[in-house]
Amino acid sequence: MRQKVQRIQIKQKIKIKQNQEIKNIKNYQAKQRGNKQTINQAKQQNKEDRKQKKYKKTTEKMSLLRSDKMAYYNIVIPRESAWEVLNQLGQVQVVQFEDQNAHESHMSRVFTPQIKRAEDILNQIHIIHNLMVAKQKEVTKCDNIQAYLDVLEVYLRGREKAYHTFIDDVESQVKDAFAKLNEQTFTLESLTSKYYSLIEYSNVLRKFKEKVVDQRIMSGLDNIAINPLELAEEGKEEENPLASASKLFYITGTINKEDTLRFKKIIFRTTKGNSWVFTSEIPYDQGEFKEGFQKSVFIVAFSGGSGVLKSKLNRVCDSFNASKYSMPRDPNGYNSKFLEIQQQISDTRQLMRLTENALNNVLDEWIQPRIGNQCSYIEELRLFVVKEKYIYTNMNMLTVKSAVFGGYFWCPEEQDHAVLKAIDKVRTNNPNIGMTEVKKQERPSHLEPPTHFRTNDVTAPFQEIVNTYGIPRYREVNPGLFCISMFPLKFGIMFGDIGHGGALFAFGAWLVYKGKELLNTPLAALFPARYLLALMGLFAFYCGLIYNDFLALPINLFGSCYYNVHHDGEVHEGQAHYTIEKHENCVYPLGFDPKWYISNNELNFFNSFKMKFAVIFGVAQMSWGIFLKGLNCIHFDLWVDLIFEWLPQMVFLLSTFGYMCFMIIFKWVSQYEEGYLAPSIINQMINLPLKMGQVSTFNGTPTPLFNDSKFQEELQYNLLIISVACVPIMLLIKPLFFLLKKKPQHQEVHDESEPLLQSHAPPSHDDHDFNEVFVHQVIETIEFVLGSVSNTASYLRLWALSLAHGQLAKVFFEKTIGGGIVGGSALQIIIGWFLFLNISFAVLMCMDLMECFLHALRLQWQLLLQNFVLIDYQILKNLFRVEFQTKFYKADGYKFEPFSFVDALNRANEAEQAK
Repeated sequence: MRQKVQRIQIKQKIKIKQNQEIKNIKNYQAKQRGNKQTINQAKQQNKEDRKQKKYKKTTEKMSLLRSDKMAYYNIVIPRESAWEVLNQLGQVQVVQFEDQNAHESHMSRVFTPQIKRAEDILNQIHIIHNLMVAKQKEVTKCDNIQAYLDVLEVYLRGREKAYHTFIDDVESQVKDAFAKLNEQTFTLESLTSKYYSLIEYSNVLRKFKEKVVDQRIMSGLDNIAINPLELAEEGKEEENPLASASKLFYITGTINKEDTLRFKKIIFRTTKGNSWVFTSEIPYDQGEFKEGFQKSVFIVAFSGGSGVLKSKLNRVCDSFNASKYSMPRDPNGYNSKFLEIQQQISDTRQLMRLTENALNNVLDEWIQPRIGNQCSYIEELRLFVVKEKYIYTNMNMLTVKSAVFGGYFWCPEEQDHAVLKAIDKVRTNNPNIGMTEVKKQERPSHLEPPTHFRTNDVTAPFQEIVNTYGIPRYREVNPGLFCISMFPLKFGIMFGDIGHGGALFAFGAWLVYKGKELLNTPLAALFPARYLLALMGLFAFYCGLIYNDFLALPINLFGSCYYNVHHDGEVHEGQAHYTIEKHENCVYPLGFDPKWYISNNELNFFNSFKMKFAVIFGVAQMSWGIFLKGLNCIHFDLWVDLIFEWLPQMVFLLSTFGYMCFMIIFKWVSQYEEGYLAPSIINQMINLPLKMGQVSTFNGTPTPLFNDSKFQEELQYNLLIISVACVPIMLLIKPLFFLLKKKPQHQEVHDESEPLLQSHAPPSHDDHDFNEVFVHQVIETIEFVLGSVSNTASYLRLWALSLAHGQLAKVFFEKTIGGGIVGGSALQIIIGWFLFLNISFAVLMCMDLMECFLHALRLQWQLLLQNFVLIDYQILKNLFRVEFQTKFYKADGYKFEPFSFVDALNRANEAEQAK
């Protein structure tokens, strides 16, 4: 029996051990599956991270040349998860919804009540915020929006409730606080009004007793009844002419201090001098409840209680908004009445303090952070309500179909994984809700994708310069990339000075160094443009080195290539005569030789150089713009535009103004010795169209650019023929090609439908299209040909402003410091130096800097006449597009504005600060 029991126990132990081993194996397998799943998730996450990093790396390099590629997606969201899906999409910041209800008014859309609800909450929060400002409470703003959103996400997750229900709690809290604060504010205002009224009453009692009651007692008239009617306000003590009257009537009260003199005059005229008026300013304690108290006590005494006179005096008091108070009839009751009022003042003051403390306690609770951010609770709630309103505003762009919402959105092609990841997160957090579907769709032909460029702190201000004129068309070459170098360079050419450019660069570098510290200073407006200012200063400094100009003085860094040769015994106008010779094979290493600044032809030399350099720079920039247009044609497969529009434009520009630049450079590098006259480039360009390319002459003598006049004339004649031939090619080929392309299609339709048509058919739609294309091409051709001339001339502003800047600096120096140096007066030099610095700062560093900036901006783009209604806006835009961008830039795109909580809340903060 015992052995049997032992065998049973052994079997049970074995079974328990086997079960334990099976359990361990299952746990191990589950752990392995979990590890494998975790590893797979980690691999997938790493893959997505690598993809994201690779995308960022490539787009940061090329996103400024062309905008990001956009894809068009369809999204279907279950109704119960719509809020959660949009809440996640707003955090990834990569989608822009297309409004599917654009034909409907905003008031008739599904989520308009929720938007109105959010606006009501925001209005109440704004009123509470204004009360905090009035009470001098410091509200801490949420500057780091992303950190706020992260903390908010953690807080909402910890509530263990649906995220979208938090708005109910916020609404309840705001309404309760608003009602409580409204009640306390009303109570405080009532108590304050009562307090001021009691203060006035006590002062009126004191003055009336002092000036009337006490004087009557002293005069032995205390047995005569006092007939106080009512009360009024302030003034100047006067002798009482009616102290001996048998029966007097009084009106007492308070009026505004500034009305005292007028009040006396009107009372005097109303009573025809039969009255006595006393006024006295109320001495008010500048205490804790003082907001503004300038009142005066008045006492009006008159004889005979005529109802007409009483009525007139009461109307006068009412016209001055006087507060009238009645006095005790018994002269012995003034002391007790005064003590009673003082007790009421004390009680009212105590109630005011209690109410004020209760009000401050509520406000203090809303100033402290609660959710976990470093900003005030009222700011946390305000930003949450703004976020809630933003979500419902975008939900209104979706269509409602039974239990689902449908819509479309744009997203960068390489960012679709972020959208899918956000939707998976919603599914993970809410496994019981329906699945959201996202499918890539073919872009409708009538929809143009938005334009999106990735910018940083350096490139953002330059891109904004371009966007202010117009958003680049989707995937066309972006002028903002070239604006980074060209805009500061154009500014530097006009503002070129080592001293002024160095000062501007130092200021810009200081702004860059300070960074976000500037946001809380008066220089906050310059924070976005700090890199722009630094680059402008750097290019101005570089151009100043080329000009060798430092505050109107040349710098002899490398030693001049010229030397003075004195001629002994030769004196001209009291000065020794000398000539300037050049060292053999000497070239000044950088910029201009300082000797040019003391030569007789200094102004003519720099005037000629800067003018010609401005023309060369302008033609080079316009040629680069046309080249970029060719890149656009290749990118968009516009081969007709490339061959019959871009190529003639490039040839036309190079054969005319390009040849002019060649002549300028060739003349610079050529040495015209005796027997050869230097050609006039202006005359040569005039002869090109008027005399079929003949070489210019001077007093009948040819002045060829080359040694061979015949070769030059043949070259110029051929260039003229080529440039003229380019015009009809630009004008006609493209419209004719469009007509030939459309004609076979139209003929096929016409043959099939001819038996059914009558003879009175309307004009063909193809004819209408051809007319539009032809008119557009005429405008484009005229604009290009005339623009080549006007745009080249427009670049002469580089020469004009550069010359003006240098000459202004020179005049300021000569009229301030220069006079002291010539006269040898130390005092004059010190005073002149002070004047020179201040004038240079005011005129050159402020006024001229702004002028050069605006002209550089003009060369980048030109403002349009937005309200010009007689011409199509796009045609007008083409007519006014400017020198560089006109060659390749359409400016008819629209900006990609992603559904982003960070952007929306930042805009809300900016709007709040602007109020």
